[in-house]
Amino acid sequence: MTIGPVYSLAIALSLGMLIGLERGWQARDRPEGDRVAGIRTHALIGLLGGACGLEPGPYLAAVGLGIVGLLVGGFHYLEARSDRDLGLTSVFAAVLTYGLGVLAVRDQPLVAAAAATAAVILLASKSSLHAWVRAVSWPELRGFLVLVFMSALVLPLMPNLAIDPWGALVPSEIWFLAVMIAALSLVGHGAVRILGPGRGLAVSALAGGLMSSTAVGLLFARNARQSPQQAQSLAGASLLSSGVMSCRTLLLIALIRPMLLPSLLPGLAGLGLVLFGGGYLVMRRDHAIAVLPSSAQLSAPQPFDLFLTLRLAGLISLVMLTARLASLVLGRGGVLMVSILAGMADVDAVTLSLARAHTLEADPSMIVLAIGAAVASNTVVKSALAVALGGWAHGRTYGLVSLAALLIGAAGMTLGVSLI
Repeated sequence: MTIGPVYSLAIALSLGMLIGLERGWQARDRPEGDRVAGIRTHALIGLLGGACGLEPGPYLAAVGLGIVGLLVGGFHYLEARSDRDLGLTSVFAAVLTYGLGVLAVRDQPLVAAAAATAAVILLASKSSLHAWVRAVSWPELRGFLVLVFMSALVLPLMPNLAIDPWGALVPSEIWFLAVMIAALSLVGHGAVRILGPGRGLAVSALAGGLMSSTAVGLLFARNARQSPQQAQSLAGASLLSSGVMSCRTLLLIALIRPMLLPSLLPGLAGLGLVLFGGGYLVMRRDHAIAVLPSSAQLSAPQPFDLFLTLRLAGLISLVMLTARLASLVLGRGGVLMVSILAGMADVDAVTLSLARAHTLEADPSMIVLAIGAAVASNTVVKSALAVALGGWAHGRTYGLVSLAALLIGAAGMTLGVSLI
């Protein structure tokens, strides 16, 4: 994007004022003259960067950077000696403002504006970020670091060729899918911790659905058995959690195999809408409790760990291999059988395994039907568990709404397959 030098300098000045506005707001309670750099200083620093950046060579820009660094760093040193504030954020903000001014006049104004916006958001989030760091536990930090390690370091080292005679198992594909599911588990951990306990039955159920709708269903069914007067409310909450499963499956398909999304959308969206709508109506009719009893409160799942990844990788490998062998021996019926059996344990693993299975790419309708079969079998299993663990009143409500959802989902899935 090429613009005139006057407009470039105006952008550099504006970006400096933007960063200076945030810096001045942070120090608004300090006496006048007791601040190293506010809105005017940062505006001038940005303008200086723009003026120096107009010179094509690197020397003038480097000299200007040195001047800014020495002046701001020197004044910050004097300030730190008086009030013992050892932070360097203000110094780096000033240096960044200068650099963005240079960038703005060197045919990169959009990049400079985006960087300035990100910097202002980061600077303004000081209190929130510090509070978040204090609240993070060691297992959570360890889980995040393991996730980064497994995705950034281990994944590139995985072989990108099939290691079995049938071409079903590609280590890099399997590891990528396992890391993705584990990352979703980490998101669920955060959702349950932020939105779960003490935030109300419906919110807890929706947050727990990001973690595992099966785990939420088991917990609520046990509490329905112990507290029969809350059986209907807990059944409605379990339905809401199961509705999240449909949304999660659609999200994974959109990320992994977006070309299948139009075919799966009618069935999974229909299933999810009935589950959400039924859960809402049940809870409204039963005047659902505002706050969960302590016995029914969700506990955040364990963050991402290596053993979880290995188990997921093993399950994905098993689904991929058995689906391939079943398709060779039994055809479409074999793949559907594998999906039904595996879906009883984990819908995410089945969804990602089939969506990324190179050996089944020639028949997308088979993949759509198999994913639908996995979702259906998982829903049936949760209905059976609701009856067995939660009692007839709880299980009947959950089962009837789930049956209606399956019928609507099957009709939508038939429509989706016809679109292929």
